[in-house]
Amino acid sequence: MKKLSLLILIFFLSIVPLFSAEYPHVDSISHSSSYLNYGEIIDIEGINDIYLVISFDKNVFIDESVSLNEIFVVEAKDSSMNYNISPEFPLSDPQSRVYLGIHNINNSTEINITIKQEYIEDELGNHLDGESKGVPSDFVFKLYLYINSPILQIINTYNGDKTFNSSIEIRGRVYPYDSNLFVNNVRITAGSDGYFTTVQDLNVGENIITFDCTYNTYSTLNQLTIFREKRNSERIINIIVGQYTYMPVPDNEFGSLEIYTFEGERIAKIRYLNNNQWNGIYRGKSLKTGIYLYIIKDTNGKILRKGRMKILK
Repeated sequence: MKKLSLLILIFFLSIVPLFSAEYPHVDSISHSSSYLNYGEIIDIEGINDIYLVISFDKNVFIDESVSLNEIFVVEAKDSSMNYNISPEFPLSDPQSRVYLGIHNINNSTEINITIKQEYIEDELGNHLDGESKGVPSDFVFKLYLYINSPILQIINTYNGDKTFNSSIEIRGRVYPYDSNLFVNNVRITAGSDGYFTTVQDLNVGENIITFDCTYNTYSTLNQLTIFREKRNSERIINIIVGQYTYMPVPDNEFGSLEIYTFEGERIAKIRYLNNNQWNGIYRGKSLKTGIYLYIIKDTNGKILRKGRMKILK
């Protein structure tokens, strides 16, 4: 038994490297010999060009039939620029790194770098995997280049977020660190590292939170829309078949009434109501008794009300 166990252990040890090193991936992106993290800020004030090194964890081959600018895609937010890709060796040879030059940067900006995995492979034909081993996917990297206007990053909140809470904590970072920041016209003081936290009260419904970040004569504006939903806002409607019941929305806003089972099957879509009322009959037949889900939309398809509906007889 000991010999058999030893053989099994040796077998497992021999196959582990095959799986752990199956896919090549981007090992690092660096600037001036410094490794960059996702979302990092690079100060290039007084410089109009920047050069990055993209390194791989093993030698890879880049598809020669496709333009390098289609494989390495660089996009700048609210700024004009151009870029070029230079491989370390001729494309017919294996590469361990490529060089990315970004030029004519007119202002500080958000830079998104996407590397298309299907055009990069190792000697065994395995494609680039930038995120998780075993599932090939495009490598996506974001960084910020500062040259003039201050940079404002919102870390924990996204535009369009929904919450039941009466307030929301927003965390973020500014650069330069001594930039002036106003949130909804109230001054917010960032720490010595540029990070800040602010708590904003929310009203039921739509809340617009504005950010104004200034440094010297330059400014950066941002805006978040946060929706606060009312707890227990779900309205239960009781429908007695044959008796008309008013719908809980204004008549002039009604567009459609959709009724679903709890499995998600739509069993009715009613576009016309008699004086904003419904009697439980659809296409000449009464709905079966039970509890359903309903959605009421306006004429533009926006949801006005949703909840549960009881069909009674």
